Amino acid sequence: MIRARFPDNIRPEHLTYLLVLSGANVEKCLNVAVPKDIEVLQLLKDASIKAPSTETHTSKFESLASLKENSKEEGNDYLSVTTMEADQNGRSPILTAAYKGDLMAVKSLLANGTQTDHQDKSGQTALTLAARQGHAEVVSVLMDAGADVDHTDVEGWTALRSAAWAGHSNVVSLLLEKGAKVDHADAEQRTALRAACWGGHEDIVRLLLEHQADVNKMDHEGRTALIAAAYMGHVEIVEQLLDHGAQIDHEDCDGRTALSVACLCVPASEGHEKVVSLLLERGAEVDHTDKDGSTPLLVAAYEGHVGVCEMLLEWDADIDHVDHKGITPLWAATSMGHEEVVRQLMFWGAAIDHIDPDGRTVLCVAAAQGSESIVRQFLDRGLDEMHRDNSGWTPLHLAAYEGHLQVSPVSCCCVPVFY
Repeated sequence: MIRARFPDNIRPEHLTYLLVLSGANVEKCLNVAVPKDIEVLQLLKDASIKAPSTETHTSKFESLASLKENSKEEGNDYLSVTTMEADQNGRSPILTAAYKGDLMAVKSLLANGTQTDHQDKSGQTALTLAARQGHAEVVSVLMDAGADVDHTDVEGWTALRSAAWAGHSNVVSLLLEKGAKVDHADAEQRTALRAACWGGHEDIVRLLLEHQADVNKMDHEGRTALIAAAYMGHVEIVEQLLDHGAQIDHEDCDGRTALSVACLCVPASEGHEKVVSLLLERGAEVDHTDKDGSTPLLVAAYEGHVGVCEMLLEWDADIDHVDHKGITPLWAATSMGHEEVVRQLMFWGAAIDHIDPDGRTVLCVAAAQGSESIVRQFLDRGLDEMHRDNSGWTPLHLAAYEGHLQVSPVSCCCVPVFY
């Protein structure tokens, strides 16, 4: 009867209470098996029922009873429910105890028959939760109790993937020692190595590589651990990956390499500049083009990364490369108002007479963008302020149309008059 399913308002301890009141030989029942329900055991103890005669049953009886009392003292209300009852997240007491790192509760629950394979609504087990939170001792106890080290939740995350993502190197080490699959991928084909590289957990990356993690495994977007580390600016990790055979010019689904994404990052921190420098030194293709025809220099110019542009130019990047939309690095920097990059590119000899598919020069673009200082740079270089684009508009027309009155006098040397 204790194992049966009852309506919500009837609990196992209610039936036990009735049995005790009716004079049933409860002590004889305990010699057969000790109930796992903590509330039932507490009721039996309060009723002065003697512990079973066998040593094993006595140990279980006393352990569960003391667990209940300790939980009250420490305020762990997750032990006030049955060992199988779940909370609103679908978490049974062992899952909650593992999540909170309550080693004593986990040990006691396991000692009294609680299984390690309970799952919450997200498919997470006690081991997954403990690993994600970095509770190494709990992880160790659960694995010793037979927890599935490679169990996956609804998103495909294993305990190893969770620990690597969260940066818990001691937990990662324990899981690897127990034989966790190092290259298991989640629903988006991201591995523990990919997660550690993204998070910048250098020590975990080292551990995973030592356990033969696939350094070139791709996620669902074709991105490798190297691309993830480069994008996040983790230069030490990039170096580790390259030392372990990472393909430096591997392209993701957008055709971007590690160098491309390092140049793309906003803002261009010192870390990203170091990544760009390292990749160039290790032989990355400086003029690689992605699916839009953009090179790393064009991307860096768009983003206004002066230091990155300087390094690329020093490595002989094509300063006048044109992408699939007819855009050059100078055009890109101009369109975004990056005055310093514009000055830098002209110093390196960028062609200023390029005309895009709409018939616009960089002066037209600067006027439309509203950058007075960039307009002056181009006028000083002799660009034709009367040039007309495919629609017949001059730089003055474009500046006036966009409402940039401070640019209009610069571009025509007089204040425009409107009728």
